[in-house]
Amino acid sequence: VLCTEDTPSVGRTLFAQAAAGGAAALGLQAGAIAKDRRADLVALNTDDALLSQKENDAILDTLIFATRPCVTDVFVAGKRVIAGGVHAREEESAVKLRDIIRLKR
Repeated sequence: VLCTEDTPSVGRTLFAQAAAGGAAALGLQAGAIAKDRRADLVALNTDDALLSQKENDAILDTLIFATRPCVTDVFVAGKRVIAGGVHAREEESAVKLRDIIRLKR
């Protein structure tokens, strides 16, 4: 069951399960914003029309099920890895992926 009276948001349920399960699978103290937990955070473009007039879990539902991302920045273990929607090694990764695809043909 992905939503209940207590948690009516499918996005909230999916996020909570993914965060807890991912942290457990990796053996990390993560998956929640709490003392002594790893700081993995996402910054959003709150001016994006997709988020307009949305609050609380409606924002989370939109982020999970939207057709395009509203994420501007991502922090992993407190370190910014995506800034302005771009990963610092994005081009390098794209080149490596293209090379791998060529080798597989």
